[in-house]
Amino acid sequence: MRTVTLTIGLCFLGLAACHNNHESSEIAKDENHDNFQTREQKLDADFVVEAVAKNYANIRFAQLAINKSSNADIRDVAAVIERDQTDELRKFTGYANKKGIAIPMEENKDARDKLNELANQEKTHFNEKWCRDLAKRNEREIQSFESMWEKTGNKELKEIINGSLPEMRNHLVKLRSCQEKLAMK
Repeated sequence: MRTVTLTIGLCFLGLAACHNNHESSEIAKDENHDNFQTREQKLDADFVVEAVAKNYANIRFAQLAINKSSNADIRDVAAVIERDQTDELRKFTGYANKKGIAIPMEENKDARDKLNELANQEKTHFNEKWCRDLAKRNEREIQSFESMWEKTGNKELKEIINGSLPEMRNHLVKLRSCQEKLAMK
């Protein structure tokens, strides 16, 4: 718990430092590597750090689409993604707090860069690019979760992963459906 508080304090008090010198994800990973002894504990903690950063990113991607897109299908998919990712973030942060895992307080730099790129996209191209980019992100995240499910021996983490995968697969189906509808126009 002390580690989580320390990470939160570091990022809130020195937010510029988190952005300029080190990502909040990297700070959390470094703290976890110092605080956990076994390879398995460090692997689990790294996964949780990445999952939390991806949750923050996916919530922001969804909010961007809700605010920028005029396409009802995309707005509906984005609303589902925002709701599900917020719920998943709650599960991962609760797990992290219980296990003493330091977590980031934001998405990573790559996600911020992609969000800025999409935010500056012309509305005519936004929908297609958003769907394509989010589908690719989702595919990679599904692979990451499936891989971690195989690697971890932690039953509680496996339960969280098992709970997340069906929603992630559902998001991917919805994103691909949006892509197909946009391609027909």
